[in-house]
Amino acid sequence: MSTENGGDGSIDRRTVLSALATSTAAGLAGCSGGNDGNGNGSGGGNGGSDQELGERVPKITGVALAQITGAENIEQSMLHVKQQVSEVLGVPMEIKATEFVSFFEEMQQDERTASFFVNLVVPQASRLDPGYTLRGYHIRRAGTKAGGLNNYASCEFSKAVENQATAANPEKRQEYVTKALEVSSQDITPIPLTKTSGGAAYRSDQLTLPDDLGDKGIIASNHHFLYDTETSGGTEYISGAVTPGNMPNSVYTLGVKRPWYNTVYLPLIVYDKNYQLKPALAQDYSVSNSSSTFTFNLREDATFHNGDPVTAEDAKWTLEWIEEYTPQFNFVPEYSYESVKAVDEHTLEVNFPNPNPGWLNVFAPAWSGVLPKQHWLDSGADKGPTNMNLDTIVGSGPYEVEKWQPRQLLSLQPYEDHFMDVADKGLRFVGYGDRQAAYRAFEEGSLNVLFNASAQTAEKVKNELSDVADYVTVANFTSWNVHSSHSFAPAMFPEFREAVSWAIDRQRIKAFLENGNGEVCTKSSWFPDTHPSYPEDDSGLKTVGDKTANPEKAKQVLRDAGYGWDDEGRLHYPPDKDLTPPWPKGSSPCDNPDDFPCLPDLCDPI
Repeated sequence: MSTENGGDGSIDRRTVLSALATSTAAGLAGCSGGNDGNGNGSGGGNGGSDQELGERVPKITGVALAQITGAENIEQSMLHVKQQVSEVLGVPMEIKATEFVSFFEEMQQDERTASFFVNLVVPQASRLDPGYTLRGYHIRRAGTKAGGLNNYASCEFSKAVENQATAANPEKRQEYVTKALEVSSQDITPIPLTKTSGGAAYRSDQLTLPDDLGDKGIIASNHHFLYDTETSGGTEYISGAVTPGNMPNSVYTLGVKRPWYNTVYLPLIVYDKNYQLKPALAQDYSVSNSSSTFTFNLREDATFHNGDPVTAEDAKWTLEWIEEYTPQFNFVPEYSYESVKAVDEHTLEVNFPNPNPGWLNVFAPAWSGVLPKQHWLDSGADKGPTNMNLDTIVGSGPYEVEKWQPRQLLSLQPYEDHFMDVADKGLRFVGYGDRQAAYRAFEEGSLNVLFNASAQTAEKVKNELSDVADYVTVANFTSWNVHSSHSFAPAMFPEFREAVSWAIDRQRIKAFLENGNGEVCTKSSWFPDTHPSYPEDDSGLKTVGDKTANPEKAKQVLRDAGYGWDDEGRLHYPPDKDLTPPWPKGSSPCDNPDDFPCLPDLCDPI
């Protein structure tokens, strides 16, 4: 690989993860450990006063994500949020358990069905690049059909996100990233909870792990684990449980890329077991023109599963097809290419009009799984991804499809003519929406891997299955947060979000989400202090909570903003509070550019 990039957009990931793995409970800036504590308080505080009250804050809804790993723990966390909002703030709250794919679709359509939900930032390698996370909260992602989860609409934040995406050097990029984080932090977006950790259980009587799993550990995106783990005792497959919503469609770009990429479809480059970028379908690559030109030399011995050679024209078509239909994809970032050229049969050149360091870190390792152009066109790709009929799935990775049932099963066997060597065993990804059912299958031996297993699962494995199973943990660089809907009251008001944040007992939530491990986060930031893009000087980030609940601080935030309570302890808005949503339901900020000074200029893709 060429080193011409000179560090443009690069990340010293080994240094970061080494530091993360050795960080202690003494606490770093923004996240800290400590003793457990209580802190519940009762609502009210103004009953019988002469304060003029505005409209009563109505009952609100929170969502507990269901049919997802850790759903029970998420529900417990949301029940705690409900208790604190109801008892401390005086706002009744109901919790609805909603299947996570359906709920994300509601949020992305801005249906305004929930004010708050707890979620984690998934610790996938792409999120080591700051732009991958930040661009999800750009103003153009707010509103109907825009794909945002918070419907956050800040011109200042969005301008900083755009600037970091085209910064010509790492120092300038970090300056813009810090600006974006500071703006969203002052807006109390998100409400921080605690750092994440990762773990997986595996059947040691069926699988023999490689000597070194690297910093990734046992996760579905660690191809080193998938390729090199060997089976024993008559076991023919690595059989792992995955969330059904992660494999809804054979057109892998329509859903979460796992478990398709690095298995059935191989990208041009990949993150290795230590989060370092390495060539894959590309034999080597180079970066030039301040990260605006990327050149890939494809392997000449690479073939698709139907025997056809993998060419630069296939790679060119893949990138252009994804770009054309990006609005129909749920997770694929948008990029505006200046040109994509097949220089010759095995050389691909990608050009951007401006520096784009994030593309190499985010898009290329995840979504450049090269597709067989002619096969996909014959399957209806020219009509769009939702109208295709892939009767036969032809990939470019080291595994080919043996059996496929949407949301239920993806069964793979090694592709014998692939240039990569993998252990002689198959892979099975089995959909389980019920975590307990997945554990029973693991206990019985029909599953031999539980990805993203909880700390509670670790205890069960230790106590019940120690003779046939083991549990592996890794440190992560992301966090759990409370997400808020910014498109309607009361969660659209920063003072209400801040009050909720002070009312939360983070130590208690950490016990639910991380079994008490790790450190809580008290500064509002999309990144914890162990992420490579966390500001060295975090004084611009707002502290919005303690380790335990601070009911009096929560109520004081509301008093200072003019809120008050009636004799029943119910919260009321200030008398002159404008409750009009920032844009009408069924539309988006980009549909109402007169209400936002940066629009319509920022409505175009970054």
